[in-house]
Amino acid sequence: IINNCLDTLTLLRWTLNELESRKLLLQQSAVRSIEEYNASHSEKMPYIIFFIDDLADLMRQDHELAGIAQKVIADIAEQTEAVGIHLIICTQVPSAGVITAEIKKHIPFRIGFRVSFCKDSQVILDETGAENLYGAGDMLIKTDVSASLIRGQGVFVRDHEIEKIIKFIPYKKDEQYGLMLQSKLNANVKNNSMPVQYTNININVPRIQISNQ
Repeated sequence: IINNCLDTLTLLRWTLNELESRKLLLQQSAVRSIEEYNASHSEKMPYIIFFIDDLADLMRQDHELAGIAQKVIADIAEQTEAVGIHLIICTQVPSAGVITAEIKKHIPFRIGFRVSFCKDSQVILDETGAENLYGAGDMLIKTDVSASLIRGQGVFVRDHEIEKIIKFIPYKKDEQYGLMLQSKLNANVKNNSMPVQYTNININVPRIQISNQ
């Protein structure tokens, strides 16, 4: 967990370097995806999930830092799926200065909850509609496989349920990889702030199938 924007930017740059290293490894192994690589190697390549909450905290930094953050996020989002690195980005500030066109171009799967104005819905989903939602988990979903928005309903998750999920995620068999990765991340943090607290995630998550039915 990182609470410092500069450290987050450092970690984003590390993630981009990790992405390039994984692409090279897949190329050397003559495979096209992490699934193919893991199927043919005893030493598995772990999945990495990167959560950013709130994106506005990064984009509201000075102009130079915001530009770097936007570029790195876009570069990662453009090519992460094949190498097992995934981005989940959240914000409560749905403005064009936060959810920029460059970022949106590389993140086709988006979810919009209830917003105050139709222009906010337009920024998130490229369409109006989220301003008419009821709240309490009511959502609109934009994907790259459907021409129209999909209506969805999220569930309420209590704090103790979240804690159970967090405790379930770490896998002891990947403890050494987690320690190695944490060491690398801490070595790349430029400032003398609190070290990165890293929990390795290595879960085979099935693709979610969403239907209009």
